[in-house]
Amino acid sequence: MRSYQQSIIYFLQQKDLSACEAELILFWKSMSAQDAAKFFTDLSFLVTVLRFLQEQYWLYNNEKPEPAQFGHFVKRFYKKELKTVLFMHATLESAQVRQVEEMRKQATLLQKAVVQFLKNEPGYDRPLFVSTCLKLMSDFFEFEYQLKIKNEGLSGYTEISLERTFDALDEIFQIKCDITCNSKITTEERIFEGSGVGVQSSYSTILLALRYLKIPQKARFVDLGSGYGRVGFVIGLMRPDIQFHGYEFVDYRVDMSKKISEDFNMPDHVHFYHQDLSLNNFLIPEAEVYYLFGPFTDATYAHIIEQLNVIGAKKPIVIITKGNAREHFMTVMQRKHWSAPQVFHQGNFCLFRSHGR
Repeated sequence: MRSYQQSIIYFLQQKDLSACEAELILFWKSMSAQDAAKFFTDLSFLVTVLRFLQEQYWLYNNEKPEPAQFGHFVKRFYKKELKTVLFMHATLESAQVRQVEEMRKQATLLQKAVVQFLKNEPGYDRPLFVSTCLKLMSDFFEFEYQLKIKNEGLSGYTEISLERTFDALDEIFQIKCDITCNSKITTEERIFEGSGVGVQSSYSTILLALRYLKIPQKARFVDLGSGYGRVGFVIGLMRPDIQFHGYEFVDYRVDMSKKISEDFNMPDHVHFYHQDLSLNNFLIPEAEVYYLFGPFTDATYAHIIEQLNVIGAKKPIVIITKGNAREHFMTVMQRKHWSAPQVFHQGNFCLFRSHGR
């Protein structure tokens, strides 16, 4: 029987995946949820890395009279970008660049087929599959993060980006970012109420934050502007000991998040609430960790920061900021009970810590 890695190579080399549908389904049913997660994450990584190799090959040959032999060219990536997919080295070394394009297309189709199977197969252990995926994804994102640190400042270096590599996981959760809201907006919040995936934190941000935070057991985690619930789902599956509370202004996002929480057996420790954070009577509950990735108005930021600063003066807390929220929180580090922020991804997200009393 082929390993899952041998199976990836086998299916990528098929000219017509539709002709292999029965074989693929049989293979998928034979795998444990853990091995299926390895198959899915390696395959998703390959979609990104094959495109990266194509782009790098084109850039390398752009001003050369004769293109380099691809098998020889690809070896330079073995110790860095391709380090995590050792099983693909021999296949790539013997490939022509046109075959890489075909493999990338096949990988994309195969990824879609896997997602479709998971969505339609009754009784499949999706919580175990997704929680295993998240652990593997965390390793991939750490790998990407360390690559960026090692190559920072190198002339001519082009980074590989995994930020959207695993977004197909949304389909397995059944997060529907394309739903629009027709209700009237009665407040300035949310600025991007009708937006889709763009208002979500990336899986890379969430998993890296979890990796470096080292949240204590049975902590409380509050997400101020929880969007479609990604942060809650990740924490709920990876850290079921944590009590998660997400507050979101857009009601259909809250309803969707609650349903997904129930579908993935998380309603006892992952909670979502419909809340306008700009209201003066909204009091932020005490917790150990707070997360903010929301396009709030300046007045709402001021209202939130004032409350978090009071909580941070009483007890040690951590605030995770994403995007423009960082700029609003830079002033709190000037207070005696706050440390300077820990910065990731060129400031794309930061960790602010208070010392308490």
